[in-house]
Amino acid sequence: MDNRRRGAAAKYVTVVLVALLGGLAFAAVSATVNGQPATDPFQGWVMILGQGNKVEEHQEVELAVHALVSGAPGDRPELVYTVAACGSQPFRGVLLFGGDARLSNARVFAGHRSDVEEIPNLVVRDDSTGSIMELGAVQKLDIEIEHLPACLSSVSPDRVDSGFLGAAQEVAGSAGAPVQRTWELAWWTGPRTTYVWPLVGTFPGVSVHLRGVFEGIQGLSGSWTIPTPGRFQVSAGGVNLRADVEVARPELSDESSLTWVGVHPFAPSARLTDVEAMSAWQQGLIAASIALGITGSLLASVFFEWARRPVEQRVTARESTLYRKQPKARSEDSRTAFALLIVVMLIARAWQKRRPH
Repeated sequence: MDNRRRGAAAKYVTVVLVALLGGLAFAAVSATVNGQPATDPFQGWVMILGQGNKVEEHQEVELAVHALVSGAPGDRPELVYTVAACGSQPFRGVLLFGGDARLSNARVFAGHRSDVEEIPNLVVRDDSTGSIMELGAVQKLDIEIEHLPACLSSVSPDRVDSGFLGAAQEVAGSAGAPVQRTWELAWWTGPRTTYVWPLVGTFPGVSVHLRGVFEGIQGLSGSWTIPTPGRFQVSAGGVNLRADVEVARPELSDESSLTWVGVHPFAPSARLTDVEAMSAWQQGLIAASIALGITGSLLASVFFEWARRPVEQRVTARESTLYRKQPKARSEDSRTAFALLIVVMLIARAWQKRRPH
């Protein structure tokens, strides 16, 4: 009996464990299929300011941010900030990048080889509103481009996707936060990927349409102006061609390289889905659903058997008791009938003796 009970207990434990594993597998695969990477904004910004309190005529400036490695992978992606200008006059200004857009191991390429300067707390005044902005720790790169090519076409909303040709100066380094974000669970990665980039072209909290004059109060001196017309570009480089773009803000200029181009400052973002990976995970979800149904049925049958066993044991015990009692009752009835027969026979014999002959 003990062996039978131990065998039944082992069976119950095995089925319960298998059902739990099936449920965990289904939950994990379902969470992976539906998992959404983080979409909170990139806490950083990059902008270019021209020296002086007026915009230089016959001059155009482009500020571009792109990934040094396609897709900008890693927790500290390698980014490149490029300032290009064209026109009839030299361009002098400053490239500012703050928050998580600050670069470690910064390297300056091309043009005027100035060093990246650390500003502990940049404070400027917006002359158009009179408001004072404390921007915290910022890095500054002086931009001096003496020999500019002639502008081939004017920057305008109607020609935003046209190419831009100008003399450039750029800086590269490791950003302080990831641009590419994935959803991860244990040792596997979900099929969706988001790209969240720094604000490009203006200070945080300032209207993207503002083209006013800023006065340096701390960390920067003199008057500075956002170049107009200006062109802004962000590019992640080549991405997975098997990926579908679920959503992009603002609209992409080139999906194959995940590129945005605009004439107003923006903080671009996009979410992509790897079609092949999603298909594989969905097939895994179907398999996990079937396994969950089977293990659920086994678990239900075990619980039913477990709940029914005490009833059967009580019924069996009652029947056994009745069976044991039944022979005793029959024996007692036989003895009673035999005794009654003896009594009847004795009474009949005594009555016969008393009858007169």
